[in-house]
Amino acid sequence: SGYTVVINRSDSDPGLKFPFQELVCDLREAVSVFRHCKCLIGYRSGLMDCAVFSGCNIIAVYPDEEAGPLFHDLDAMWGYPYSGHLESYILIGENNEDICRLLQLLMKFEES
Repeated sequence: SGYTVVINRSDSDPGLKFPFQELVCDLREAVSVFRHCKCLIGYRSGLMDCAVFSGCNIIAVYPDEEAGPLFHDLDAMWGYPYSGHLESYILIGENNEDICRLLQLLMKFEES
């Protein structure tokens, strides 16, 4: 569908093998990369705090309701007029259904 999937990991990560290109960089380099992305999908982390300033669309993934968007809401944390759009998704633990829902959220960005 014309997408390039890149996996981010730290230097200290032993690195699981994924069939995608890996990106190992510092936070400053990551924000520069995000500026060229249509959408960033990833676990809610400090990396997402940096991504807010890049202007790309973001889908923040949360492991459960307790660590969910009500507690770690990017939009509430930063009163910054970024140009991207934020979405939140709480994993339900069904891999296929989680992936389908994330793809639906991604396609929503294509429509806008």
